[in-house]
Amino acid sequence: MEEMLHMVHAANVLNAIGGAPSLDHPGFIPKYPLILPVLNMSADLVWFTRESIEHYQVLESTPPGGYNQSISAAYLHVVALLTALCDTHGEPAIFSGNRSLQVDSSTSGQEAAKVFSLAQATVALLGVADQGGGCAVPGQPWPETVNISAGPLGGAVSHAARYQELLAGRSYQPNDTVGHETGAAQSVDWSDVLRFSPNPTVSDFLPEQCVAGGSWVVRNASFFVKAVWEQHGHHLAESTEARWEDCAGKCANWTISKNLPLAPCAMWSWNSDGTTERGGVAPHACLLAQGGGPVTTKEASFQSGCQFGTVCNQSLPHHGAPPATAAPTPALLEACRKVHVRHVEFAANYTALLVQLHNVFNGNPTGLGPTIGAMMTLKELAVGLMKTRDPRIVPGTLGVGPPWEYVPAASEYEKRGRRARPGPPVAVLV
Repeated sequence: MEEMLHMVHAANVLNAIGGAPSLDHPGFIPKYPLILPVLNMSADLVWFTRESIEHYQVLESTPPGGYNQSISAAYLHVVALLTALCDTHGEPAIFSGNRSLQVDSSTSGQEAAKVFSLAQATVALLGVADQGGGCAVPGQPWPETVNISAGPLGGAVSHAARYQELLAGRSYQPNDTVGHETGAAQSVDWSDVLRFSPNPTVSDFLPEQCVAGGSWVVRNASFFVKAVWEQHGHHLAESTEARWEDCAGKCANWTISKNLPLAPCAMWSWNSDGTTERGGVAPHACLLAQGGGPVTTKEASFQSGCQFGTVCNQSLPHHGAPPATAAPTPALLEACRKVHVRHVEFAANYTALLVQLHNVFNGNPTGLGPTIGAMMTLKELAVGLMKTRDPRIVPGTLGVGPPWEYVPAASEYEKRGRRARPGPPVAVLV
């Protein structure tokens, strides 16, 4: 709910300066994996692990590029730009947006207030930064030095501090400092989680992806890992496998059995020649790689596969017919069809939620309440998917991940003429 209020704060500021929040738009939903702007860090849709929580805590606090690339610094930069614009053109000229578009919302004792001035915009944006990464420490530079407080927006401790509580297995007390938890112990079972193939998409269970073993076995007559193999001095995870299926299985097990969704085996390559070394690769050698991008030029004697949703995607070229894969059974095809229908249902519900939120910020400010029910429905659909086993994978290993994607049929983007708001602009209320 706090993240929802963050969206309200941001939309109020944008509307206050005459902008138009555009959530119901084909380009609004990102494709995963992605590199986050400003932070220059990757973001993936993966299951709950210690490594993923460590990663998300860094996103909320200090990225590898330092404090100047943090979310808090980004908000501080926006406030500085608004201040400079007001100094140059006068505050009334900048904060001239339609006041009727402002949303006033509260939930769980926290509130997102309407924004009509630079002072209110500053409170809103820096409040979001505080609640995410922590508040300033008196006498210390911010955001370089923070405390655990969530600040004036409420919520006791910041999001970064909550992640730390999970990692430390212990709660913060009000007077604790960052990294020094003295509260009650928390038990976190990192193994009792719902798992799924990383970065799920609506296309995952179409017939061409409905292959026993999952998308790791979707193959190409190329040496995918060639560049990574050369970059690492011809040293990668390597084994000798009699069949390509066994190499694909090794890649899948890297991610599944080792519980490493943020560091998956993204691709594999196998020398199909059982007697001759090819390009320095031993006969029947199976090479596994985490990233680097696949080399897709055709190469004799090599077969390769990718985990789509990692460094690979659905547009990898085939060089003629790919090596033969056993046709899926009718039962597997039907199981994939049913999952695909549920995938589309989830993505359509997600798109419909974005339509509701878009309308809230573009002329229907009293409609925020009903979106809470839509979010609960979406949560139930997501949990239901994750509890459904991936029919392509060995039972008991992976469920089906929810695809956070745009479905045009559930959108009102075309109906509005591809604009944020239909019709002529509403008169500004003074």
